[in-house]
Amino acid sequence: MHAYRFRILNEDQDNFVRDIDILANQTFQDFHQAFIDMFNLKNDELASFYICDSRWIRLKELTLIDMRHDEIEETDDEDSKDMKTHIPVSVMKDVKIKDAIDDPHQRLIYEYDFLNSFVFYIELIKIIKSEEGKTYPLVVRSVGDFVRTPSHRNFVIDDLKEDLLTSEDDILDDTFEVENEDFDLINEPEW
Repeated sequence: MHAYRFRILNEDQDNFVRDIDILANQTFQDFHQAFIDMFNLKNDELASFYICDSRWIRLKELTLIDMRHDEIEETDDEDSKDMKTHIPVSVMKDVKIKDAIDDPHQRLIYEYDFLNSFVFYIELIKIIKSEEGKTYPLVVRSVGDFVRTPSHRNFVIDDLKEDLLTSEDDILDDTFEVENEDFDLINEPEW
């Protein structure tokens, strides 16, 4: 049996590397569970793997649970077609690792907890023969500690929320300033 060795990097931590071996016939749900165990994450959040091309463009999503309701009907409406940029979606437990690998340096993205996301970049670095008696997935290299901090995108959102709250407070203020003079909005003349 063959095993795939993947290198894992985190988008927010420069001194962080994990190499992990996983058997070719294991599923992406097994790979997901390795992330949960490796980084002591809660097992109650949504997560997805994305199969990517060499430029990290997402080509296919492997999600933890099937959230598709009904298939979207195709229309001839050009505006509707432009809005639909869906990528194929499968469920992790249904896809074996070997079935998703079609490049000797296959790239993947793993995203955990979409509201407070942690994003990991994964690349296949070698295919090896598995060893009898070892339990896979198996961490074979570990550099740096994983510090659980929210993705930088969440800080931007928090900053925007703060700006919006400040703007809202200004709007709700009873007075405003025009050329250094205060006017009381309540006593503003009616026209």
